[in-house]
Amino acid sequence: MSDSSQLFRVLAAFHLFRTPARVTKALLNREVLEDAIEKHLSEMSRVEDHAARLSSEDIGVLAVGDPAFPNMLAVRGRPIVPVLFYKGNPKLVTQDCVAVSGSRDVSDRGASAAARAGKVIAAADLCLVAGNARGVDTVSASSALANRGRTIFVLPEGISRSHPRDALHDLLTEGNHLVVSQFPPNQGWAAHSAMARNRVICGLSRSVLVVEARESGGSLAAGREAQKLSRRLLTLTYGDNTPPGNQLLIDEGATPVDSPDALRTLLTDVSEGPEQGTLL
Repeated sequence: MSDSSQLFRVLAAFHLFRTPARVTKALLNREVLEDAIEKHLSEMSRVEDHAARLSSEDIGVLAVGDPAFPNMLAVRGRPIVPVLFYKGNPKLVTQDCVAVSGSRDVSDRGASAAARAGKVIAAADLCLVAGNARGVDTVSASSALANRGRTIFVLPEGISRSHPRDALHDLLTEGNHLVVSQFPPNQGWAAHSAMARNRVICGLSRSVLVVEARESGGSLAAGREAQKLSRRLLTLTYGDNTPPGNQLLIDEGATPVDSPDALRTLLTDVSEGPEQGTLL
Protein backbone atom coordinates (compact mmCIF):
# COMPACT_ATOMS: atom_id res chain seq x y z
CA MET A 1 0.00 0.00 0.00
CA SER A 2 1.40 3.42 -0.97
CA ASP A 3 1.38 6.70 0.99
CA SER A 4 -2.19 8.01 0.95
CA SER A 5 -1.17 11.35 2.50
CA GLN A 6 1.04 12.17 -0.48
CA LEU A 7 -1.72 11.04 -2.84
CA PHE A 8 -4.20 13.27 -1.00
CA ARG A 9 -1.90 16.27 -1.33
CA VAL A 10 -1.50 15.78 -5.08
CA LEU A 11 -5.17 14.99 -5.73
CA ALA A 12 -6.15 18.09 -3.75
CA ALA A 13 -3.79 20.19 -5.87
CA PHE A 14 -5.39 18.88 -9.07
CA HIS A 15 -8.89 19.38 -7.65
CA LEU A 16 -8.21 22.96 -6.56
CA PHE A 17 -5.77 24.28 -9.15
CA ARG A 18 -6.64 22.23 -12.28
CA THR A 19 -3.90 23.14 -14.78
CA PRO A 20 -0.39 21.62 -14.72
CA ALA A 21 1.28 25.03 -14.30
CA ARG A 22 -0.92 25.98 -11.33
CA VAL A 23 -0.61 22.50 -9.81
CA THR A 24 3.18 22.81 -10.03
CA LYS A 25 3.16 26.14 -8.19
CA ALA A 26 0.86 24.76 -5.49
CA LEU A 27 3.00 21.68 -4.91
CA LEU A 28 6.14 23.79 -4.66
CA ASN A 29 4.49 26.16 -2.16
CA ARG A 30 3.10 24.12 0.72
CA GLU A 31 1.52 27.16 2.40
CA VAL A 32 -0.49 28.03 -0.73
CA LEU A 33 -1.78 24.47 -1.03
CA GLU A 34 -2.63 24.14 2.66
CA ASP A 35 -4.52 27.46 2.63
CA ALA A 36 -6.53 26.34 -0.40
CA ILE A 37 -7.36 23.01 1.26
CA GLU A 38 -8.48 24.85 4.41
CA LYS A 39 -10.84 27.04 2.37
CA HIS A 40 -12.42 24.02 0.69
CA LEU A 41 -12.60 21.53 3.57
CA SER A 42 -16.13 20.51 2.66
CA GLU A 43 -14.80 19.08 -0.62
CA MET A 44 -11.86 17.22 0.86
CA SER A 45 -13.56 14.08 2.19
CA ARG A 46 -14.14 12.92 -1.37
CA VAL A 47 -10.49 13.62 -2.21
CA GLU A 48 -9.38 11.67 0.87
CA ASP A 49 -11.53 8.71 -0.17
CA HIS A 50 -10.00 8.79 -3.66
CA ALA A 51 -6.48 8.86 -2.21
CA ALA A 52 -7.24 5.89 0.05
CA ARG A 53 -8.67 3.94 -2.88
CA LEU A 54 -5.58 4.56 -5.02
CA SER A 55 -3.30 3.61 -2.13
CA SER A 56 -5.17 0.33 -1.65
CA GLU A 57 -4.49 -0.42 -5.33
CA ASP A 58 -0.73 0.16 -4.79
CA ILE A 59 -0.80 3.33 -6.87
CA GLY A 60 1.66 5.98 -5.70
CA VAL A 61 2.76 9.40 -6.87
CA LEU A 62 6.05 11.21 -7.46
CA ALA A 63 5.51 14.96 -7.09
CA VAL A 64 7.61 17.97 -7.95
CA GLY A 65 9.46 19.25 -4.90
CA ASP A 66 9.86 15.79 -3.39
CA PRO A 67 13.31 14.11 -3.27
CA ALA A 68 12.04 11.09 -5.23
CA PHE A 69 10.82 13.16 -8.20
CA PRO A 70 13.11 12.25 -11.13
CA ASN A 71 15.69 14.90 -11.97
CA MET A 72 15.50 13.87 -15.62
CA LEU A 73 12.10 15.56 -15.74
CA ALA A 74 13.66 18.94 -14.99
CA VAL A 75 14.72 20.88 -18.07
CA ARG A 76 16.58 24.14 -17.56
CA GLY A 77 15.45 24.14 -13.94
CA ARG A 78 11.76 23.69 -14.70
CA PRO A 79 9.72 20.48 -14.37
CA ILE A 80 8.23 18.99 -17.53
CA VAL A 81 5.22 17.80 -15.52
CA PRO A 82 4.17 18.36 -11.90
CA VAL A 83 3.58 14.70 -10.99
CA LEU A 84 3.82 11.09 -12.09
CA PHE A 85 1.24 8.68 -10.74
CA TYR A 86 2.76 5.22 -10.78
CA LYS A 87 2.26 1.53 -10.20
CA GLY A 88 5.19 -0.86 -10.13
CA ASN A 89 8.86 -0.32 -9.34
CA PRO A 90 9.48 3.45 -8.91
CA LYS A 91 13.25 2.94 -8.74
CA LEU A 92 13.27 2.51 -12.51
CA VAL A 93 12.93 6.28 -13.02
CA THR A 94 16.42 6.71 -11.56
CA GLN A 95 18.03 4.29 -14.02
CA ASP A 96 19.57 5.07 -17.40
CA CYS A 97 16.75 4.75 -19.91
CA VAL A 98 16.27 4.56 -23.66
CA ALA A 99 12.91 5.44 -25.19
CA VAL A 100 11.59 3.51 -28.19
CA SER A 101 8.94 5.01 -30.46
CA GLY A 102 7.31 3.90 -33.68
CA SER A 103 4.14 3.24 -35.59
CA ARG A 104 1.17 1.45 -34.06
CA ASP A 105 0.52 -0.13 -37.46
CA VAL A 106 4.07 -1.36 -37.71
CA SER A 107 5.33 -3.26 -40.75
CA ASP A 108 6.85 -6.73 -40.43
CA ARG A 109 10.26 -5.18 -41.03
CA GLY A 110 9.67 -2.58 -38.33
CA ALA A 111 8.39 -5.17 -35.86
CA SER A 112 11.53 -7.27 -36.34
CA ALA A 113 13.68 -4.19 -35.82
CA ALA A 114 11.72 -3.22 -32.69
CA ALA A 115 12.22 -6.71 -31.24
CA ARG A 116 15.96 -6.55 -31.91
CA ALA A 117 16.13 -3.09 -30.34
CA GLY A 118 14.40 -4.31 -27.18
CA LYS A 119 16.89 -7.16 -26.89
CA VAL A 120 19.88 -4.82 -27.40
CA ILE A 121 18.56 -2.37 -24.79
CA ALA A 122 18.06 -5.16 -22.25
CA ALA A 123 21.53 -6.58 -22.93
CA ALA A 124 23.03 -3.12 -22.36
CA ASP A 125 21.40 -3.08 -18.88
CA LEU A 126 19.31 -0.06 -19.82
CA CYS A 127 15.65 0.49 -19.02
CA LEU A 128 13.33 0.76 -22.01
CA VAL A 129 10.67 3.51 -22.01
CA ALA A 130 7.64 3.16 -24.28
CA GLY A 131 4.15 4.52 -24.68
CA ASN A 132 2.05 1.37 -24.13
CA ALA A 133 0.52 1.51 -27.62
CA ARG A 134 0.21 -1.45 -29.93
CA GLY A 135 2.88 -1.95 -32.57
CA VAL A 136 6.43 -0.80 -31.90
CA ASP A 137 5.79 0.05 -28.22
CA THR A 138 4.45 -3.40 -27.37
CA VAL A 139 6.93 -5.35 -29.52
CA SER A 140 10.01 -3.58 -28.14
CA ALA A 141 8.80 -3.77 -24.53
CA SER A 142 7.95 -7.46 -24.88
CA SER A 143 11.41 -8.18 -26.26
CA ALA A 144 13.16 -6.26 -23.49
CA LEU A 145 11.17 -8.02 -20.77
CA ALA A 146 11.66 -11.44 -22.38
CA ASN A 147 15.41 -10.79 -22.27
CA ARG A 148 15.42 -9.92 -18.55
CA GLY A 149 15.23 -6.20 -19.12
CA ARG A 150 13.10 -3.49 -17.50
CA THR A 151 10.41 -1.31 -19.00
CA ILE A 152 8.60 1.91 -18.10
CA PHE A 153 5.18 2.29 -19.70
CA VAL A 154 4.03 5.92 -20.09
CA LEU A 155 0.25 6.15 -20.37
CA PRO A 156 -1.73 8.61 -22.51
CA GLU A 157 -4.54 8.61 -19.92
CA GLY A 158 -5.04 8.37 -16.17
CA ILE A 159 -3.47 5.45 -14.35
CA SER A 160 -6.86 4.14 -13.25
CA ARG A 161 -7.97 3.88 -16.87
CA SER A 162 -5.23 1.72 -18.35
CA HIS A 163 -2.69 -1.06 -17.75
CA PRO A 164 0.04 -2.84 -19.74
CA ARG A 165 -1.31 -4.73 -22.71
CA ASP A 166 -2.48 -8.32 -22.29
CA ALA A 167 0.34 -9.60 -24.50
CA LEU A 168 2.83 -8.48 -21.84
CA HIS A 169 1.21 -9.83 -18.68
CA ASP A 170 3.13 -13.12 -18.55
CA LEU A 171 6.41 -11.19 -18.76
CA LEU A 172 5.73 -8.79 -15.88
CA THR A 173 7.36 -9.38 -12.50
CA GLU A 174 7.35 -7.30 -9.35
CA GLY A 175 10.55 -5.40 -10.10
CA ASN A 176 10.87 -5.31 -13.89
CA HIS A 177 8.30 -2.69 -14.85
CA LEU A 178 6.74 0.62 -13.94
CA VAL A 179 3.53 2.19 -15.24
CA VAL A 180 3.38 6.00 -15.04
CA SER A 181 0.92 8.73 -15.94
CA GLN A 182 1.19 12.51 -15.76
CA PHE A 183 -2.60 12.87 -15.87
CA PRO A 184 -5.27 12.80 -13.12
CA PRO A 185 -6.06 9.15 -12.38
CA ASN A 186 -9.53 9.07 -13.95
CA GLN A 187 -8.73 11.10 -17.07
CA GLY A 188 -9.67 9.29 -20.28
CA TRP A 189 -7.73 8.97 -23.52
CA ALA A 190 -7.49 11.97 -25.85
CA ALA A 191 -5.30 12.64 -28.88
CA HIS A 192 -3.68 15.68 -27.27
CA SER A 193 -2.82 13.60 -24.19
CA ALA A 194 -1.15 10.97 -26.35
CA MET A 195 1.03 13.71 -27.82
CA ALA A 196 1.64 15.37 -24.43
CA ARG A 197 3.05 12.20 -22.88
CA ASN A 198 5.89 12.33 -25.43
CA ARG A 199 7.55 14.86 -23.13
CA VAL A 200 7.65 12.30 -20.33
CA ILE A 201 8.75 9.45 -22.62
CA CYS A 202 11.65 11.56 -23.90
CA GLY A 203 12.28 13.33 -20.61
CA LEU A 204 12.95 10.12 -18.69
CA SER A 205 15.39 8.93 -21.36
CA ARG A 206 18.96 9.78 -22.26
CA SER A 207 18.45 8.52 -25.81
CA VAL A 208 15.34 8.16 -27.97
CA LEU A 209 15.17 5.54 -30.74
CA VAL A 210 12.63 5.96 -33.54
CA VAL A 211 11.99 2.60 -35.21
CA GLU A 212 9.39 3.46 -37.82
CA ALA A 213 7.76 6.87 -38.33
CA ARG A 214 5.43 8.25 -40.96
CA GLU A 215 5.66 11.76 -42.36
CA SER A 216 3.29 12.91 -39.59
CA GLY A 217 1.97 11.55 -36.31
CA GLY A 218 3.11 10.63 -32.82
CA SER A 219 6.42 8.94 -33.63
CA LEU A 220 7.65 11.89 -35.67
CA ALA A 221 6.48 14.20 -32.88
CA ALA A 222 8.36 12.09 -30.32
CA GLY A 223 11.56 12.43 -32.32
CA ARG A 224 11.18 16.18 -32.50
CA GLU A 225 10.36 16.35 -28.79
CA ALA A 226 13.61 14.52 -28.08
CA GLN A 227 15.50 17.19 -30.00
CA LYS A 228 13.72 19.98 -28.12
CA LEU A 229 14.72 18.39 -24.82
CA SER A 230 18.32 17.88 -26.00
CA ARG A 231 18.03 14.10 -25.86
CA ARG A 232 20.15 12.08 -28.23
CA LEU A 233 17.93 11.04 -31.13
CA LEU A 234 18.65 7.77 -32.92
CA THR A 235 16.69 6.75 -36.00
CA LEU A 236 16.71 3.37 -37.74
CA THR A 237 17.46 3.21 -41.44
CA TYR A 238 16.43 0.50 -43.89
CA GLY A 239 18.49 1.34 -46.97
CA ASP A 240 16.28 2.49 -49.82
CA ASN A 241 13.20 1.52 -47.79
CA THR A 242 13.73 3.94 -44.90
CA PRO A 243 10.29 5.25 -43.78
CA PRO A 244 9.60 8.90 -44.64
CA GLY A 245 9.37 10.02 -41.02
CA ASN A 246 12.70 8.40 -40.20
CA GLN A 247 14.32 10.19 -43.13
CA LEU A 248 12.84 13.53 -42.05
CA LEU A 249 14.35 13.12 -38.59
CA ILE A 250 17.74 12.18 -40.04
CA ASP A 251 17.60 15.25 -42.27
CA GLU A 252 16.89 17.28 -39.12
CA GLY A 253 19.93 15.94 -37.30
CA ALA A 254 19.08 12.50 -35.89
CA THR A 255 21.83 9.88 -35.80
CA PRO A 256 21.11 7.11 -38.34
CA VAL A 257 21.35 3.53 -37.07
CA ASP A 258 21.61 0.74 -39.64
CA SER A 259 22.18 -2.41 -37.56
CA PRO A 260 21.85 -3.91 -34.08
CA ASP A 261 25.63 -3.70 -33.70
CA ALA A 262 25.54 0.03 -34.46
CA LEU A 263 22.76 0.49 -31.91
CA ARG A 264 24.70 -1.52 -29.32
CA THR A 265 27.77 0.67 -29.82
CA LEU A 266 25.78 3.89 -29.52
CA LEU A 267 23.94 2.77 -26.39
CA THR A 268 27.10 1.72 -24.60
CA ASP A 269 28.65 5.13 -25.24
CA VAL A 270 27.64 6.54 -21.86
CA SER A 271 29.41 9.84 -22.56
CA GLU A 272 26.47 10.82 -24.74
CA GLY A 273 23.13 12.06 -23.43
CA PRO A 274 21.86 14.92 -21.30
CA GLU A 275 22.97 15.95 -17.88
CA GLN A 276 20.25 15.52 -15.28
CA GLY A 277 18.45 18.71 -14.43
CA THR A 278 17.66 20.06 -11.01
CA LEU A 279 14.60 21.58 -9.40
CA LEU A 280 16.61 23.39 -6.73
